[in-house]
Amino acid sequence: MNKIEQDRRRSRRVALGRAVAELRQAQGMTQRTLAEAMSAVIGEEFAQSKISRIESGVRPVEVAELPTLAQALGVDAAVLWQAATGRGLEDEAYLAALELSAVVERDREELSTTLARMEENTKRLGSYLDYCLVLVDKSDDASSKRFELPAAVHEAFARAQATVAHVKSGEP
Repeated sequence: MNKIEQDRRRSRRVALGRAVAELRQAQGMTQRTLAEAMSAVIGEEFAQSKISRIESGVRPVEVAELPTLAQALGVDAAVLWQAATGRGLEDEAYLAALELSAVVERDREELSTTLARMEENTKRLGSYLDYCLVLVDKSDDASSKRFELPAAVHEAFARAQATVAHVKSGEP
């Protein structure tokens, strides 16, 4: 993780910590009572020291904890997310969709390149098999006439052709 990303994450932790402290104080809660409310929601102990570290920006809030923390504070998770990122959930969803779109396009390009390589390699394998069979047929040596390519070679070629056809079909 580069320095810019580290700084951005730290800034989010601090902003979220401030928001948690402000919301907690507005509700008239102490760190201990917030920790007890978290414990009640998750069904296991959530220490007051965790609340302290969250509020000071030292401890990040896990993604799975955000809705629980919001519930314990009596607010919507979007409020906490907005405080941490400066963006609403709609903005985040839009940015995530853009990012996913870029990943899908990159994967599509990589798949296209891989498919082209598979087709080329399958053609080469087929040409090589044809060449081997021609050599055997042209040989005058009786032992060569009895030579047959192992079944595994034919099976590998058939699997390669089937894989190329399957990928080209677009079926999962």
